[in-house]
Amino acid sequence: AEMFVRRYELYPLGKFTEKWTPAPAPKKTSAAPAPAPVRAKDVPAYVARPSEMVLAQGQGVGPAPEARVPAGFELIQAVPAGMVAHPTLGCVDDKGRLFVGDSPGTAWGTAKHEAEKAGRIVMLEDRDGDGVFDRSTVFADGLTVPKGACWLNGSLYVACPPGIWKFTDTNGDGVADERKLLVGGFQWSANGADVHGPWAHPDGRLYWTHGRKGHDVKQTDGTLVHKGLASGVWSMRPDGSDIRWHSLICGDNPTGLAIGPTGEIFGTCNLYNGVPRHDTIGQWQLGGVYTRPDFLHIVADQLRTHLKMPLVANLGHLVPSGCALWSRAPELAPALAASADNLHLMVALYNSKKVIRLELQKEGAGYRASEHDFLTLTKTGAHLTDVVEAPDGSLLVLDTGTWYPHCPSSLLNSANVPGSIYRVRPVKPVALAPAKPSLYRALSDADIARDLGAADPAVARRACEQMSFRQVRTPEATQALLALLDQPLDPFLEHAALYAGLSTKVFGLEALKSAASPRLQARLLRILSQTAPKADLPAVLDFAAGALDSADVALGETVFLALSSAADGDARVAPVLGSWLVAGEPTPARLLVLERFGVAFAGQPRTAAVLGDMLRHAQAPVRQVALRAIAASTGKLADQAWRPALSQLLRSEPGPLVFAALARVKHPSFDADLSAYAADARRPAALRLRTLLALSNAGSKLSDGAFDLLLGLAGDAGNLGQRIEACHRLAEAQLSDAQLDRFLPVLMQAGPIEQGGFLRVLRQYTSAQGKRIAAAFAGSPQLGTLRPDEVRVAFAKWPRAVFEVMEPAFDAALAANEQKKTKLDGLAQAAARRGIPGDGAKRFAAGQGACVACHRVGENGGQVGPNLSRIGAIRTERELIESILFPSNTIARDYELHDVETGDGQHHLGLIRSREAAGLVLVDAAGQPTTIPHASISGVNQLATSLMPAGLDAAFQEQELLDLVAWLRSLR
Repeated sequence: AEMFVRRYELYPLGKFTEKWTPAPAPKKTSAAPAPAPVRAKDVPAYVARPSEMVLAQGQGVGPAPEARVPAGFELIQAVPAGMVAHPTLGCVDDKGRLFVGDSPGTAWGTAKHEAEKAGRIVMLEDRDGDGVFDRSTVFADGLTVPKGACWLNGSLYVACPPGIWKFTDTNGDGVADERKLLVGGFQWSANGADVHGPWAHPDGRLYWTHGRKGHDVKQTDGTLVHKGLASGVWSMRPDGSDIRWHSLICGDNPTGLAIGPTGEIFGTCNLYNGVPRHDTIGQWQLGGVYTRPDFLHIVADQLRTHLKMPLVANLGHLVPSGCALWSRAPELAPALAASADNLHLMVALYNSKKVIRLELQKEGAGYRASEHDFLTLTKTGAHLTDVVEAPDGSLLVLDTGTWYPHCPSSLLNSANVPGSIYRVRPVKPVALAPAKPSLYRALSDADIARDLGAADPAVARRACEQMSFRQVRTPEATQALLALLDQPLDPFLEHAALYAGLSTKVFGLEALKSAASPRLQARLLRILSQTAPKADLPAVLDFAAGALDSADVALGETVFLALSSAADGDARVAPVLGSWLVAGEPTPARLLVLERFGVAFAGQPRTAAVLGDMLRHAQAPVRQVALRAIAASTGKLADQAWRPALSQLLRSEPGPLVFAALARVKHPSFDADLSAYAADARRPAALRLRTLLALSNAGSKLSDGAFDLLLGLAGDAGNLGQRIEACHRLAEAQLSDAQLDRFLPVLMQAGPIEQGGFLRVLRQYTSAQGKRIAAAFAGSPQLGTLRPDEVRVAFAKWPRAVFEVMEPAFDAALAANEQKKTKLDGLAQAAARRGIPGDGAKRFAAGQGACVACHRVGENGGQVGPNLSRIGAIRTERELIESILFPSNTIARDYELHDVETGDGQHHLGLIRSREAAGLVLVDAAGQPTTIPHASISGVNQLATSLMPAGLDAAFQEQELLDLVAWLRSLR
């Protein structure tokens, strides 16, 4: 038997990994027999975490970390070390016990979590009332990753993938002996965008959130509730029955919820928007479909009230997690409030080591927020996940530590710092009045009809919500809702009223025909275009077509939404648009309508013919509208009617609009004229590039003039978009030997995106050319940023001798990267000590390193990369240094680069903006969107390369780099 040396890596209160290293067996002698082999079965499976832990009397918990809190408050350490390892989200029960999800502290994948089930719920008790929890018990274990809890009617309800569980301690020993999965079907991927909660609502239901990972949710009898990819807010009765989605959200990850005194549901949402990235606070309304532009397709089948639902606050990219309404704030912190009637939403910010206070002021049927710092920690490795109001009014703040690396802006490289729990409380105790009862109440049918006409918009909103939820269809409620829809309404109340009409379907065609005001017509059209019976729908759409050029903005918007989504919208719209052209030059209002429907129906035969007439129109504004519509259109285009007119425009008035339209059409009949334009050195270089991009065949040979143009643009470091486009066009072309030799030195000074794109086309070159290509790559400053597997695959078509030309340089570049990593900490410390923010701001504005070409700060800069206006709130100096030296290490979510290959062999590089019915919308490095029809796509690959080139530190002296980092750190 072989002998082994075992090395155990021990994690505080967590799992360990076991690594087996074969060792040579000792020589056998007659004096000493060989020792018996150690068998795997003798090794314990886990390092034990204690099931119960009690703080000895008189034992302290240690000082709280340094922090900033408002005057009159203090921060204390609420648990001793080791009592809880990595808390996530939790709740307190009616006895003041804290139940909290405790992660195993390892960043496993989904399969590993499901196999190990190392998560648990810890119950913490403060038995002497001093504010410090002195006893912990494992209330439930054998879980994946629990994220939240709610105590209700003697049981604990827990969100833990794949759904919501109920745990009950029937014998009072502090350990749940009954468990039941009440609802499942929620997918997860171990990156945190999964189920959170639940929370008890005064309507008697439990509410929880789920991230955008997909769900297939059924009632207990197997009836489908909903299946899709949207994130959202869900609810059910405590027994697991009557499961419903409350709101659907296209944002990445709604996490915490907080229930208002009259039943409003507030909550946090990470990455509500992707480009630019920002997180939000929502007042999640019943039936609300909250969308971000790049994920509209995942809610395309839903009834919609607003295209853009109202929100409470935009936080920027701060990564909010759990939240709580601080009900005792008026008593404990009266000096902080602008008004005693305002609500105080406390939000834990995961990366910023902060808890902020959002003061919510009632505004119409909703709320608006003002943001205030409340708690700021300086502890290294702290990541705040939840804030919970204790029965005494103090706030419990949960810190999960450093185990979770899936957030791209979290600190990934620090040591494993365990989590903890802190308490924020007044320095001087405050006597509290009895807690106020909930102001929420269920309404009768008569109450609903009455409150729909209430002067207070919030009261009317609640009546609309209960009418929708309970499907009230009494004549009195119907008439009251119709009257409400004819009134000026704020966005929150308008949504509630529209959703009441959509969900109950109490209005018919006659209501629309008899509506006198454009406001009521618009709202009824919005309802009926989505809910009218099949027999009535043609009449509804005829009404819409008759109001195409309505002067009322709201009615015009609703008409467009109704007709653009109608199956026969092209047949209804085109005759009206054509009649406007016959009547002469359309008014500015009609030109807007022509452009909107031109974009929507460019691929439909009747509207395509109208666009052809517009291209030949005598008035320039009409021609320009047609060109913009064609360029912005999506899907397959029927361009037969356009070709003669486009050819004439290419000759008579070439310009950006014409080239944009031709790039959308891409037909070989235009290639001769486009090539002639590109060859004319008198023309602007940017326009000549656009003509080359509009050619139908990107893989053709290049004339010397076209090559010179592209080579000049490929070497322009100040224009990233044009440089990438030019390099991409050169890589796809059939270059001659002479052209290849001129292109390679320029390419080697470009970024890893341009060089990586060239690696994918090496198959068209010979072995002799391959040696020259290998020699060029050996001298590239970007060599160390290229993935070894991609490089080796690219050169695999040639003999090994070709790759050996660059292999020593490649190995040296990779080794240099490792050496550079050792300097990260020192540079970060130097930036904090010696960096001059003002000088860094000047270098950014001056374009040093080309940062401003892609990143925006305030109103200045590009928008291809993440907005940096508040980057200092979520990134440390070390993270900023790392992102400059190694930008591909932590690519921000939604800024992943994709390579889309089409059936004709072409590759399209960019960021995926959205997946729509017409195709995949890809945004290139210049910020220009392109729609690629789904049918033409043969493959989509996510690249591990950032749009930001590596080695940017070479563009700065060390002090200049320190100044830039110090300035970025100051942006909060």
